[in-house]
Amino acid sequence: MSSAGNVGNAYEINVSGMSCPTPLNIVARELVKVPVGSRVIIKTDDYVCYMMLLRFLKILGESIERNEEGEGNTYIIVAVRAI
Repeated sequence: MSSAGNVGNAYEINVSGMSCPTPLNIVARELVKVPVGSRVIIKTDDYVCYMMLLRFLKILGESIERNEEGEGNTYIIVAVRAI
């Protein structure tokens, strides 16, 4: 199950436990709710999904601030809502 919401001054979308294409659909649906200029943190535990999300965000024109491949299959993407 995904979770989304405000975390401090950022908006978090957690799609851990899911495999593509479901996370792409969830991220697309949640991004339209985020104001332009806001920071978005996307978390997943699936490497393929992580790579697809990076590519998807670039295609959408979103600004990727950083991406991290953490320990224990934790992948984080921090983007700034550009469009």
